[in-house]
Order: sequence, then structure tokens, then C-alpha cells
Amino acid sequence: MFQQCGTVSNMHKLDKKDIALLKNSVRSAIRKGFTRSDYYKSFLGLHRIEWYKGKRKRVSFKCNHCGELQSSGNINVDHIIPIGKGVYNSIADASYFYELVFCPYDNLQILCKPCHKVKSAMEKSNPYYGNALF
Repeated sequence: MFQQCGTVSNMHKLDKKDIALLKNSVRSAIRKGFTRSDYYKSFLGLHRIEWYKGKRKRVSFKCNHCGELQSSGNINVDHIIPIGKGVYNSIADASYFYELVFCPYDNLQILCKPCHKVKSAMEKSNPYYGNALF
């Protein structure tokens, strides 16, 4: 009734490009899962600043670097000690990458998008984490 799709001997072997795509998909799914998780939302809740403009309640977040109040659309949750590029070299490293992304709150900070861009540029120019700390 069912045709066999393939046997082990004639199945498609993954080349380097396929493995890289798979690896990037898993990494992206972990990061997306982080930003949608209750863990992430509770971190934001701890740093939420509520204030009133007239009768309307406003919500802001304070940038950990410049100290400016920002709306939720202008902030990023940043890892203080960055997740390095060489951390996720194979699919087997996915669980370790997951642990680094879902790190303790003391390794997370709120940065406005301009400050986060500067920090990210510092990380890319010199991957040693000490050079990427504000």
C-alpha cells in the first residue's frame, strides 16, 4: 500500500550548505523562542517603568547604557557577556546554545537600539567578551 521513500543507502546526504541552513534554522528558532517566552516577558516586567501622560498610562524601559527612557519598540534585551560566534558549531551544540540564550537574569540588560548597535559592532570587531562590555 505504501511505497518506501528510500533506504539508508540511497537517502540524500546532507552537504555543508544543508547543514549550515539547518544549524541557522535551529539557532533562529531558539532565539525566537526566547523572545516569545514567559522567561523573557518576566524579565521585561521587572524593568518596566509605568508613568502617566495625562490620563493615559505609558510604559517605558530605561537603557542600561545611556539611561534614556525608551518605548518597548525601541529596546533590545542584550546578553551582557555575549554569546560568541564559535559557540554553535554543530547541531549537537544546540542544547548548550539554548542554555546560553536562556541565561540567568544577571547576564541580561535592556539597551536602546542605538546603544545595542554600538555594542554589537564592538563584539563583531573583537569577539573577546571583555571588549564588548560597556
